[in-house]
Amino acid sequence: MAVTEQRKFLILKGGSSSEREISLKTAAHVEAAFDRMGLDYQSREVNGFSECLSLPLKGVDYVFNALHGGYGEDGTLQAFLDGLDIRYNGAGREASAICMSKVLTRLVASASGVRVPEGVWIPCAETANFSRLQSTLGTSFVVKPDAQGCSIGVSAVNSKDDFDAALSILNKFKGRTLFEELVSGDEITVGVLDGEILPFLLISHTHSLFSYDAKFNSPDTTCYSIAQVPPDVVARVEKDVWRMCCILGIRDYARFDFIIKDGVPFLLEVNTLPGLNSHSVFVKASGLAGMDYDSVIGKIINS
Repeated sequence: MAVTEQRKFLILKGGSSSEREISLKTAAHVEAAFDRMGLDYQSREVNGFSECLSLPLKGVDYVFNALHGGYGEDGTLQAFLDGLDIRYNGAGREASAICMSKVLTRLVASASGVRVPEGVWIPCAETANFSRLQSTLGTSFVVKPDAQGCSIGVSAVNSKDDFDAALSILNKFKGRTLFEELVSGDEITVGVLDGEILPFLLISHTHSLFSYDAKFNSPDTTCYSIAQVPPDVVARVEKDVWRMCCILGIRDYARFDFIIKDGVPFLLEVNTLPGLNSHSVFVKASGLAGMDYDSVIGKIINS
């Protein structure tokens, strides 16, 4: 249905992932936008996926998925809604499953000609060997849980003590661990909304990397500005973004994070459900493109 006002919406929020609090913040802003837009909606807070199986979905035309991480972002919820033929925001089940995994995202990107930092992954972090990783990746590298968003569990390693501390953090998470070379350069984030690339944002902070703490606990030391990127680099980044969108089937909106080193872009991550609170980098980029918050939400649900 093309007319937004005639549709019935259900907003899902909460979830059981480590990004639960971020989901609740996203949902609060989306709910306020829906109120201003006069939309017919219900909002439900869920925990485990089993609760989604008993949701009041009869008559619902569109589920606004405000969940972040876990089953809300890894293709599980998307596959469930596909089976019910209910429209939802963000990427479909396949793209969601791939992009939730940093390892799979790297494999797809590399096979598609999109450059990524040097890296290795192992099934269990406890088997990682510090000396071997240094010989492969250099004296400094980054440790990332495979399937966590918002840079949760990400650590920079410059010494054996750093490495041991990173492994202790990884014990909280299950699954694969990715070890990547620490690429120094300009960090930029590139949003895509309804088939258009948003203004590039340059991320500046005082941390060793753009960690969870830098994103959410130190707003005074993190700032965003329109990235001054040479035209040839802009063209390369845009080509990489569209290539990934086409190959993965990404739709509606997404965010791509890059490091630019010596004029060469390295893809770090693809986020298929960017945070939508008023301070998120995706919303900031939309604002620089001349859109207010309600316009962003309107584009998402009507794309």
